[in-house]
Amino acid sequence: MNRRPGNFLSGLVAGIALFGSVCASADESATAASRNPHLGQKEALDEGEKIYRSRCFGCHFRAGGRGPNIFRTKLSEQQFFDTVKNGGRSGMPAWGSALSDEEIWKVHAFVMSRDHL
Repeated sequence: MNRRPGNFLSGLVAGIALFGSVCASADESATAASRNPHLGQKEALDEGEKIYRSRCFGCHFRAGGRGPNIFRTKLSEQQFFDTVKNGGRSGMPAWGSALSDEEIWKVHAFVMSRDHL
């Protein structure tokens, strides 16, 4: 089989370009998913507070208890989301099967709106 170097090089360049565009799209999707779409929305904050009171208050109280004071969290939006969804190292249970992604973001929006506690 006789291959021409130009064809190989053209295919390699096209493959690298395609790979780069796929990676860029994945990065953009991950970044978009890590931004809370409910920050500052009154209805979402109210729903987030209801969820917090029914699911989170037992451990986190108003300013920490058995769990840390999440109103003073230094976690990024994505870290907060991932910890609630998948659980944390310090014994935080995973809530991903009990709360939808949207509900987790609403809890985050509520917590971020009360950073003065």
